[in-house]
Amino acid sequence: MATEIELKFRIPPGRLAALRRAVATTTAQVQPLAAAYFDTPGEHLAAARMALRLRREGDAWVQTLKAEGAGPLQRLEHNAPVVAPTGDTDRPALDIARHDGTAAGAALRRLLADAGQPVLQQRYATTVQRTRRLLRSGGALIELALDEGTVQAGPRSLALCEIEFELLAGTPQALLALAGRWAGRHGLLLDVRSKSELGHTLAAGLPGSPPTTGRPMRLARQADIDVARSAMLSQALRQVLANASQMAAGPSEPGHLHQLRVGLRRLRGVLG
Repeated sequence: MATEIELKFRIPPGRLAALRRAVATTTAQVQPLAAAYFDTPGEHLAAARMALRLRREGDAWVQTLKAEGAGPLQRLEHNAPVVAPTGDTDRPALDIARHDGTAAGAALRRLLADAGQPVLQQRYATTVQRTRRLLRSGGALIELALDEGTVQAGPRSLALCEIEFELLAGTPQALLALAGRWAGRHGLLLDVRSKSELGHTLAAGLPGSPPTTGRPMRLARQADIDVARSAMLSQALRQVLANASQMAAGPSEPGHLHQLRVGLRRLRGVLG
């Protein structure tokens, strides 16, 4: 089980050509990716902010399960290589047992048990060309991944154009500093919506992610004050970043602005 720490940004159309040149250096690698995402008919995984996919990466298949981490920029991630029969180009079968023994796998098992063991089925798919390069900055190793492609859910499709900065080694501060420089140089817009969230809203026929409200806190009565503050800060950040991302991407509704203001007030309360 790995904890994924990354920042993702939307790319303004007028800045894409310059960003392509900055990423596609002589050491960059280009890889086609094709993924199918799975959920229950009742969309239990989406409601729990989990993502389960089978992805073809070049000639290899990987099954990945993602679940919420400790903060809005962290996610639990478990990747399980899948061995397909030699010469077989068909997608291998999904098997959630590949994630057994991990925290995310246990959460998925609990979720399905509580829902009455519903069947998992493909909900949407992505087709992406990824251009990736590695950078060292501030003593950290960071992967840049420029993704261009589409999300497809039945007859509906959505263009994808985003760049991710993932921390492979080093401190989160180095990641923030590097991403901040690239964002300023290329006019990038922070977007915390995952590909699975975009696919879910597309499959559901929604114009975008609905407003994100604050979640009730469930802390022990004797919880350490630093633990409590950290949890409240994380919840407030999730609320702020999710609503700001949808407002920047559009379309949005008055509820996004209202919940953004509520989140900002919560942030001021925690930090004040």
